[in-house]
Amino acid sequence: MDGLALGGGIGDRATPARGPARQFLEDWKSAFEQVRYQPGEIADAGDGRFAVRLDLVATIAGTNSEVHEELWSVFVFSRGLVVRNPTFLQWSEAEAALREAAAAPSAAVES
Repeated sequence: MDGLALGGGIGDRATPARGPARQFLEDWKSAFEQVRYQPGEIADAGDGRFAVRLDLVATIAGTNSEVHEELWSVFVFSRGLVVRNPTFLQWSEAEAALREAAAAPSAAVES
């Protein structure tokens, strides 16, 4: 699964993908009555790159059913700004994204 990127970076400043990202989040949040992200371990890859394990617990709207999902959110910083923040379902995908960002640091700024 490819990462879900909700924003990007251009030059020296972050540029959020406001319209599509906001609509996606509003649609997604409306399916749930309660959503909790519980942070877990942090994998620091150095050079402004790290991944955070998030345990998502959500109650489906109109039910008592809960969804439990482990997510990995990867953060890539450049000049003090987050330039990439994809989210993955598997640690192996997050780990690959961290390696990719290390191999092509200039691509992180252009993403």
